[in-house]
Amino acid sequence: MMVGRPDGRTVGKVEAILESWRIDDEWWRQPISRSYLELLLEGGKRVVVFQDLMTGLWFMQQP
Repeated sequence: MMVGRPDGRTVGKVEAILESWRIDDEWWRQPISRSYLELLLEGGKRVVVFQDLMTGLWFMQQP
């Protein structure tokens, strides 16, 4: 699997999924529901991607 940016550029090839977790919060205001993956990319770079489960959109963070 490859990880890409919104502009279409590739970030890297996924070598491993290091961790996964889900956050459901703020139900009393504007609900937040996200599914996160910490990925190890080819070359040793780590990134965190998450899917906003309310919209279905994916996002990437770099720790």
